[in-house]
Amino acid sequence: MPTTLLFDLDGTLIDSSASILAAMSGALTREGIDPVVPLDESLIGPPLRQTLSRITDCGDLEVIERLAAHFREVYDTVGYRQTRVYPGVDDSLCTLAASGSRMFIVTNKRIYPTRLILEMLGWTDLFSGIYTLDSVSPAAASKGVLIAQLMREHSILAHDACLIGDTPEDAQAAHDNGLRFVGVSWGYGLFAPDVLRDRPLLNDGAEIARLRCMGR
Repeated sequence: MPTTLLFDLDGTLIDSSASILAAMSGALTREGIDPVVPLDESLIGPPLRQTLSRITDCGDLEVIERLAAHFREVYDTVGYRQTRVYPGVDDSLCTLAASGSRMFIVTNKRIYPTRLILEMLGWTDLFSGIYTLDSVSPAAASKGVLIAQLMREHSILAHDACLIGDTPEDAQAAHDNGLRFVGVSWGYGLFAPDVLRDRPLLNDGAEIARLRCMGR
């Protein structure tokens, strides 16, 4: 059974879509830019600058940096407070922590708002570590690279751990590190049948509490 659980954050434990999309919309308005794709939940997951480049189809790094600054101005002060926890997740995390599971956050979200959200929800002490692309030096190039560093620093063996996430990118990051992957059905990503194969898919946040009992 997995004794170490790595959790994605947005779309897996929390629904931050309303606040993220509102902050993106406000940033675009400040710069007088119209999005080239709809501002919807499918945008959430990749790193901020990558998403801003996608919704603007803009290769000008100065413009992207200004948009990112506008986004942070809103999201890092008041926007993150709109974060909502998926039903059943809070009780599941507390149950797992009480049972002795070692848990980590591994997310593309920036470290500053991640810490704010965990503190707001009272979750900080539930996790043995919080890993974001910008929390390590040099910054991690991808979630897969970030997970590899986490595993080295905490002496985590692949057969003793699993990653829980909501996107095919999460599944690939798990695969790249030899980890078992558990998907959730309520997030922002869509899993093709060949992505999940025989991997489990959770349909309710309460099911997270049973992860420690799942064999490989």
